[in-house]
Amino acid sequence: MKEVKLCLHCGNKTQMELISSHQHNMPDFTYEPGFGEVQIGEAWDVYKLFQCPVCEKFTLEKSSSSTYECDQEGAPFWSEKILYPYIEPQIKRLPSGVKEAFEAAHKVRNIDGAITALALRRTLERMCKEKGAEGRDLYNKLKKLSEDGVIPPILSEMSTIIKDIGNEAAHGDNVKFDDELVSSLFKFTEIILEYVYVIPKHLKQIQYDMSLRKEEKHEQPN
Repeated sequence: MKEVKLCLHCGNKTQMELISSHQHNMPDFTYEPGFGEVQIGEAWDVYKLFQCPVCEKFTLEKSSSSTYECDQEGAPFWSEKILYPYIEPQIKRLPSGVKEAFEAAHKVRNIDGAITALALRRTLERMCKEKGAEGRDLYNKLKKLSEDGVIPPILSEMSTIIKDIGNEAAHGDNVKFDDELVSSLFKFTEIILEYVYVIPKHLKQIQYDMSLRKEEKHEQPN
C-alpha cells in the first residue's frame, strides 16, 4: 500500500510505501451504580511507518481520534503528527502570518538551509509588520522595536547577522548552510519571538497573580 507524503528528509512529495502500521485502542469507562464499569467511548492512536522511494529514509506518522471527535454523520476527525524525522516544537499562539512563516521554516529545515534562512527572515519581517515597526530594512525595523522597549538592544544589533545571511541565501552567495548555522538562526529567531509574544504574557500573568494575592491579604481579618 502506498500513500502520497512529503518527505521531510529530502523534500520530495511522492508515493511512499507503507512498511508497517499499528493501532492502539484506548477505551473510556465510567462507573454506573448497579452496572459497574460501562464503556462510554474510545480513543485511537494509529502509527504508520513509511519509506521514501527517493532517499530511502523513513517517516513515522501518528494519527489520533476518538468517539468524541466526530462530524454530524458520526465519522471521526483525525489529527496527524510526524514523529520522525523530529521537528522541534514551535512557539505556540503566534499571530497567523508569523506562525505560517515560522512553520514553513521548520518544514524545510532538514531539506534546504538557504531556504530555511529566507523563511526565518520572513518570519521576523512579518513579526515587525504585525507590531507596526517601520524601517527601510529588517535591521531598522528590529532597531525600532528595541527603541520601543519590545526587545533588548543586543537582539537588534545581532539582527544584522540574519539580514546578511538572508541576503546571501537570496543571492546564491557561496555560504554553507550547515546544521550548526541553521540551528543558530533558529535559536536567534525563537529568542526574539519569545521576547515579543511569550515573555509579556508571562509577566502579565505574574502581575495578575500577585495582585490577587495582595487583595486576598487585605481582605483577611486582623
